[in-house]
Amino acid sequence: MRVRKNELQIESLSLKLSEFKRVLVIGGGKAAAGMALEIEQILVGWITGGSVNIPAYTKPWPKSKRIKFNRASHPVPSEDGVRGVKNMLRLVGQPSEEDLVICLISGGGSALMPLPAAGLLLSDKQKTTNLLLKSGAKIDEINAVRKHLSDFKGGRLAEKLDPATVLSLIISDVVGDKLESVASGPTVPDDTTYADAYTILQEHGLWRTVPSSVRKRIQK
Repeated sequence: MRVRKNELQIESLSLKLSEFKRVLVIGGGKAAAGMALEIEQILVGWITGGSVNIPAYTKPWPKSKRIKFNRASHPVPSEDGVRGVKNMLRLVGQPSEEDLVICLISGGGSALMPLPAAGLLLSDKQKTTNLLLKSGAKIDEINAVRKHLSDFKGGRLAEKLDPATVLSLIISDVVGDKLESVASGPTVPDDTTYADAYTILQEHGLWRTVPSSVRKRIQK
């Protein structure tokens, strides 16, 4: 990434920063603090505001003039993470075509950016995540279930940001670099289904042990 005059250049992609009224930075992950500080250096003077979720154990705690860092937990999501996600969405407000939203996404983002879907409590997601972690399920299986319990993952963040221009910068921790698997793909299409989530829970013997609200959502 680099800025030449008023253009943000990433390989063959070029965006005229002067065409946007707001340039916002949001996201989360174990690498998100370093990503955010670097973005701030590259886009010095252009960033309107930012809100990024990072692990509460991060030391030293990063300092930024334009980007707020929200404490969140990993590998099991917490209320702190939910508050951080809500901070991001409040910052964006009502997006428009005159907004550029830069999403910083890295491994760990699934737990660090929780937003339970309607009808679910965070405790439902916490219990389900714990059960999946203990079951020996693969990370893509865990994420397939989590995406269908979220109002943020599996492309749902991208839906919330429409009609803004959304630029996703992603550091993969997933073998094969499937973007829909990194942090459960908040800004990319979801290639899994509710049927997949059901099958995964069944195969790992968890269908009857996950909260009833989780079963209800998947069945519905």
